[in-house]
Amino acid sequence: RKVLPFVMQDQPIEMILPAFPCKSPNSIKKTLGTLPDFAEETALNRLHDFCERVSTHYEPGCRLLVMSDGRVFADLIGVPDENVTAYRKELHKMYTGDRIHWDTLDNHISMPTHDEVRAEMMRRFCALTMEELVDNIKTQGSKFLLYRGFIRFCEQDRIWDRQLFPSRTKIKKECGRIAKEMLLRNSAFSALVAEQYPNHVRLSIHAHDNSTKIGVALIEGLTSLRTPWHNVAVEMLDGSVHLIHREDAEARADLRLVLKDGRPWKYEEIGTSQIN
Repeated sequence: RKVLPFVMQDQPIEMILPAFPCKSPNSIKKTLGTLPDFAEETALNRLHDFCERVSTHYEPGCRLLVMSDGRVFADLIGVPDENVTAYRKELHKMYTGDRIHWDTLDNHISMPTHDEVRAEMMRRFCALTMEELVDNIKTQGSKFLLYRGFIRFCEQDRIWDRQLFPSRTKIKKECGRIAKEMLLRNSAFSALVAEQYPNHVRLSIHAHDNSTKIGVALIEGLTSLRTPWHNVAVEMLDGSVHLIHREDAEARADLRLVLKDGRPWKYEEIGTSQIN
């Protein structure tokens, strides 16, 4: 339904993908650092190639707007705002094509501080109250997959101060609180995106039935929700790229770390003859 108006006017299909927020703060177990690496590069190349393929079937082609949502959640997930900015700037330098364009919350709300930007977003765009959200969680229970997913990522991503959170029970309670705040911000950010880009075809890194959002896999062959910003890239001998957690890559004797410009970039599979 959203594609048809572009086709009727013989215009490029405008798409928007909220993604590429920032690296997970857990660089011990999950990522190689705070900046984009081969994982993001591979994902951007795949998105670029998708846009190129569209143009072979539809001459006006398409344009993809990546809406970075790192600023929306940074304080909740324990990522400094300066890391969000550095990550985004490096992404822009990494991609040199003309199919992907960029946007961020900062371009739509101007306030003296990032905390004030987030507060203003909530004031203007969040129609859901905490009470309504809690009722939704109680009603849906274990079926509320996004809430459960936020809790899981919160547990895994943050580096927990065990003096403040000495037990798993306290960690889970704090993760539940953070997950609720993330859901409210997600609601507000989605409303902002819908208001600013009402005619864009909405893409998502999450699986959907494609009725309102179209699910996309950022890495070829991906069958589960694994993102470049929560994992490291592993380039296999056959050229395929997999996403796994850093601690899992480090535990494998058949993988070695590759540096680029002096910083960790990816893991690559090595032949059996090279394994000590």
